[in-house]
Amino acid sequence: MSWQSLPCDPRVATELETSLRAGRLGPSLLFCGPAGAGKRAAALHLAQALLCAAPERPCGACSACRRAAAGQHPDFKTWEAEGREVKVEQARALRAATQMRPFEAPVQVHLIPEAERLNEEASNALLKTLEEPSPRSVLILLSTAPSLLLPTIRSRCQAYRFPPLARDSVRARLEREDAVAASEAAWRARLARGSLVRARALAADEPARAAAAVAALEGLVRSPLTGSVVEAAERWSGEAPPERPIERLLDLCRDAVMAAEGVPDDALLYPELRARLAALGSTLAATLPATLERLEGALADLRRPMRANLLLEEATLLLLGLA
Repeated sequence: MSWQSLPCDPRVATELETSLRAGRLGPSLLFCGPAGAGKRAAALHLAQALLCAAPERPCGACSACRRAAAGQHPDFKTWEAEGREVKVEQARALRAATQMRPFEAPVQVHLIPEAERLNEEASNALLKTLEEPSPRSVLILLSTAPSLLLPTIRSRCQAYRFPPLARDSVRARLEREDAVAASEAAWRARLARGSLVRARALAADEPARAAAAVAALEGLVRSPLTGSVVEAAERWSGEAPPERPIERLLDLCRDAVMAAEGVPDDALLYPELRARLAALGSTLAATLPATLERLEGALADLRRPMRANLLLEEATLLLLGLA
């Protein structure tokens, strides 16, 4: 895979490639941006480039590149969260690892995929590593919420910002790389939130699921019974990943607000449901703002220990004015 074929904004890919070739990469890097913007793919590509010995790095074919891609290179370590946190023991082990000589490459590469999950002790332990970086290691931190990191951690990292992918870019790549039909690529790109990964992960019957959710909401409006809300929430929550029905309800509520206000079809995620959503938007105008805020808050904090069905139940009760 070339730098320009990475599933991220091409300007960020170019910036990374230029920094690498010019020797301007710092010892600590922070890749920040929304989920699915290509941060992890870019981090893996950069790790391969740092470990690869070919003239054009990364070559993608040598032993170092292949082992890095498989997570088997001795000089490439990923520090995943344990449970809901990256713990202090991990941060201390990372610091100890950076003091060692690389096994075979010029440098070690250490990746923290969810840096915002560092707990307070781990953050302070990591800060010591950033304050005294080893010339034989490169740290790459990924974060969807960099504001949750200590300001002192952010200030010691060379930051690269990954914006959401443009809708047309997602659509074109689905058609070109996945042979997705134009009509399907269009709705996948609309619902992708700027993420090629999310576009590919959407269920093939997503439009039908959205229409079914609207029908359920229409029924609940006609007969706003708590028991019916609980049943609907249980039914919606039986999906993987669990955040998808939450995202769908949020998208439908946003569309309902905009459709009721008369925005053009191209501003809607579900333009085929426009008339029904506009009616819901008018009927539920008083409760939509609070419901949107609740759903957005839930997606912003995926560590919240609440089951998806309970969250959907709470949001729907709020929407119907029963909470």
